Amino acid sequence: MAAAEKEEISFEDEAVDKNVFKDCSKIAFYRRQKQQLSKKSTYEALLDSVTTGKDGTSFQIINEATKIPLLAEVYGIEGNIFRLKINEEAPLKPRYEVPDVLTSKPNTVRLMTCSEDSDSLVLAYGKGDLKFHITANPFKADLVSEGEVVMSINSLGQLYFEHLQIPPKQRAAKGNENDAPFDTSQESEEDLGLWEEKFRKFVDVKANGPASVGLDFSLHGFEHLYGIPQHAESLRLKNTGDGDAYRLYNLDVYGYKIHDKMGIYGSVPYLLAHKLGRTVGIFWLNASETLVEINTEPAVECTLTQMDSFVAKQEGKSRTDVRWMSESGIIDVFLLTGPTPFDIFKQYSHLTGTQAMPPLFSLGYHQCRWNYEDEQDVKAVDAGFDEHDIPYDVMWLDIEHTKGKRYFTWDKKRFPNPKRMQELLRSKKRKLVVISDPHIKIDPNYALYAKAKEQGFFVKNHEGGDFKGVCWPGLSSYLDFTNRKVREWYSGLFAFPVYQWLGESASPSVVSSCWVSSPCVWHQSWAGYTPFALGCSPYRAHSLRVGLPYMKDTPAWHSTPYTHKHCAWPSSPHRSGGPGFEPWTSHMGSTDILFIWNDMNEPSVFRGPEQTMQKNAIHHGNWEHRELHNIYGFYQQMATAEGLIQRSKGKERPFVLTRSFFAGSQKYGAVWTGDNRSKWSYLKISLPMLLTLSITGISFCGADVGGFIGNPEAELLVRWYQAGAYQPFFRGHATINTKRREPWLFGEKYTRLIREAIKARYTLLPYWYSLFYHAHIASEPVLRPLWVEFPNELETFDVEDEYMLGSALLVHPVTEPKATIVDVFLPGSNEVWYDSKTFTHWEGACTVKIPVALDTIPVFQRGGSVIPVKTTIGKSTGWMTDSPYGLRVALSNEGSAEGELYLDDGHSFQYLHKKQFLHRKFSFCSGVLINRWERTACGF
Repeated sequence: MAAAEKEEISFEDEAVDKNVFKDCSKIAFYRRQKQQLSKKSTYEALLDSVTTGKDGTSFQIINEATKIPLLAEVYGIEGNIFRLKINEEAPLKPRYEVPDVLTSKPNTVRLMTCSEDSDSLVLAYGKGDLKFHITANPFKADLVSEGEVVMSINSLGQLYFEHLQIPPKQRAAKGNENDAPFDTSQESEEDLGLWEEKFRKFVDVKANGPASVGLDFSLHGFEHLYGIPQHAESLRLKNTGDGDAYRLYNLDVYGYKIHDKMGIYGSVPYLLAHKLGRTVGIFWLNASETLVEINTEPAVECTLTQMDSFVAKQEGKSRTDVRWMSESGIIDVFLLTGPTPFDIFKQYSHLTGTQAMPPLFSLGYHQCRWNYEDEQDVKAVDAGFDEHDIPYDVMWLDIEHTKGKRYFTWDKKRFPNPKRMQELLRSKKRKLVVISDPHIKIDPNYALYAKAKEQGFFVKNHEGGDFKGVCWPGLSSYLDFTNRKVREWYSGLFAFPVYQWLGESASPSVVSSCWVSSPCVWHQSWAGYTPFALGCSPYRAHSLRVGLPYMKDTPAWHSTPYTHKHCAWPSSPHRSGGPGFEPWTSHMGSTDILFIWNDMNEPSVFRGPEQTMQKNAIHHGNWEHRELHNIYGFYQQMATAEGLIQRSKGKERPFVLTRSFFAGSQKYGAVWTGDNRSKWSYLKISLPMLLTLSITGISFCGADVGGFIGNPEAELLVRWYQAGAYQPFFRGHATINTKRREPWLFGEKYTRLIREAIKARYTLLPYWYSLFYHAHIASEPVLRPLWVEFPNELETFDVEDEYMLGSALLVHPVTEPKATIVDVFLPGSNEVWYDSKTFTHWEGACTVKIPVALDTIPVFQRGGSVIPVKTTIGKSTGWMTDSPYGLRVALSNEGSAEGELYLDDGHSFQYLHKKQFLHRKFSFCSGVLINRWERTACGF
């Protein structure tokens, strides 16, 4: 490891051999569950142990072999949701339960016991249309809706729960060797990975022993399942065979393989099942490594002999079995009962939150590269957009902008005056995004590292020292974002004066002075709370309840600014008040147009096991990394978003892009699909990847336009811009060793085509913004698979090469080279569709052949819709504030149409705190257009 400290790190460290990643056969808990379940051990529910309280019902479950009891709890949750928790009744130590993902403690609905005998228990929700039917022996539960069994739990007998054990040496000392539930011979232990698991050169030592859990769910009548991102796979989930499960384990996979079930950057353990007349969901709240197996049994003919009609009805249906397996934690699963797709979206967001309302600029075009070389490069690229009349909103800087990959710093040779550069962008009404990764360079003279080490803010190794791994800066330690105090401290780093001084060399005493002795950069008070000085002491922010605006009951912020003369900076030649002293505002590291990109936060650890952190690393609360691996990046994005809000004293919306994510990440910003390649196949797979993210709560998502890795030919680049213009997060990006690919570098023909695609995006910004408002307040996805809008049309269930943008636009990106014609399916037997470019119209429920010259992307407006647009395009969204609006009215077969427009100031929380917004509804009927106020709002 010492050699790694001196060794130069390059992009080649990411370009790893795919053999460094595990397949299922190399995952010990998968092998154990497969082996043990082949023995068909069963569980029994002890219904004489049932207790019912105001919040839920609990009872014991016991395994016939081990006789060790589990505690099952069933809750009714507001919104037609059931929650099932299964844990050890008396574990040796507490097992990990995922915190912070649920927006609040779910409000429960009392379940009524409507039937009970010695072998069954029926719990009714509300008026009794929904029932949770528990069978005692063998243990099984059925979710029944209006007399129909929609879902069964443990009907295949695959409940699996490894109880925490005393370590073998202690057990032998006590003479309890026979208590182990497995064959504990050395050969068996090595094969099953009970206390140690070997992979390549790595050994994972498990202090708590085997602790995996698993459970099966049978979905009756369902053949179409979706969700469980992130995989470079089809929209509809495929059947899995032995060793071929969908893996949920956040990993840094450079140039990931497509049509593969391996885990990549993020994990949302949530799937949806849809059939004619019903949609349901399963949310498996577990942050450890998780595998999901799927098997669909098609419908079979059934003869009514001696079976009653109810049983026959169930036997004749198709069925999909889903088996969840996690390495540790408990079973904590939410059953979302729908019945419609939009009901499911609301139920899931009721648990994990809605999409954050983005600032308007973030819906424009973003220009990124690893890396723009220096201030002159940034200035030239910015000017190039203006020279070629191409709008854009955000310039991005990757890791090379920093001083030796030390985050919150600037390379003074390349970027000697970052404030001046930001002011140039501000003059163009544009923004800047810079990167901030979770690894911190080990350098005692780096103020951020010194302070974090002093405070004990890094993840620990299993021996108690700071965990050390290799990433872009070389040898690094990793901030423990699972610790609330670390998150609060990290949030404070985004304060304007703090950001500037982090790159200064400083001894620990100077660092301490810098961070603690200057609390008066500004003074903040919060309504109802004791004021205190925040400023340069961000790690003390835990005394203030920092809340994001989408959380309930968030008080307003109040602030009284102080000038820099109130700050007591530590003595330093650079900071003294003597001759040549400049106030910090003259060379500030950040301004209010600077926003943040969290990358490498799976976390990525070069040359670590599977390019990530050892599972036996230790986090706050003495939890092993294995327990919470998939939520690490979620916490960094949370802290970053809160930091940007604090920076503006609670006034401005943040923008944070993250690569790693978990359920609930939508509350904090945007996500992208990571390190894709400049190939047509990656353009094509981006569509189902983004649709999957969208229906699992993360509406603000996108894929790198042009592909991150490689050099796209001009045709592919144009087609990718055309697709990206109709996807929520719209960013061009490329890796460090690729040719430059700014939109004007491929010749005038292609420059014009790219310009047209980007301007089409800006024309539709009022529609985009209105869609995000609905995602924010009503959980409606921005991108939608066709089946979401047409849930009763079987032909839509497998479509993944086209999608709905809101309810009004159908988009079919061209994803094949040299295409001249594409087949577009237009759904809806009672619908009429209009080509958005030619206004040609077609009746629905048919496939049409559409000519697609290189200047064409098939986009259709749904009859009966009104879409708001901008009629003139500026250099960026900021230039378009006062430009006029237009309405595109597409009449239905009945000659009517309706739509809406949502507006606010585009950047603040005034829409939330002071209800300052405009929301208008439009309707067209009998040749008359009517617009009405949906709500009144002051200030517009």
